[in-house]
Amino acid sequence: GSVRKNQISSGINAEYGGKCKNIGLSNFNIAQIEEVLKTAKIKPANLQVESHPHLPNLELLEFCKSNDMSFVAYSPLANPGSMFRKEDQVDLLHDVDVLKIAEKHGKSAGQVLIRYQIDKGNGVVPKSASPARIEQN
Repeated sequence: GSVRKNQISSGINAEYGGKCKNIGLSNFNIAQIEEVLKTAKIKPANLQVESHPHLPNLELLEFCKSNDMSFVAYSPLANPGSMFRKEDQVDLLHDVDVLKIAEKHGKSAGQVLIRYQIDKGNGVVPKSASPARIEQN
């Protein structure tokens, strides 16, 4: 509501002692970003949202590009270990198409999913609890 909009605008427009030169947003939709763009003195430079082949957020990505905002994808592996994962939700690390691409190029499924984002020009924030997978990614 309007309270949240006012809080966002107040926070973004605060001067931070003149030290704030860039801001980023996380988990904002297009309508929310448009509101920020209308009211903020400092234009957002970045948006970070969940993005992977099953949730590509293409409209949001195009909106960011058209507004000179970088797009950073978190959970590019679709968070396979999440306790919120639905029973019917495919684990992208075991997705047949992803595995075919990985095998064809001699890469891991995780590397393919990260490259998917890089090829779109996106920043990527992969996460893993496994030290071996962190190094591999």
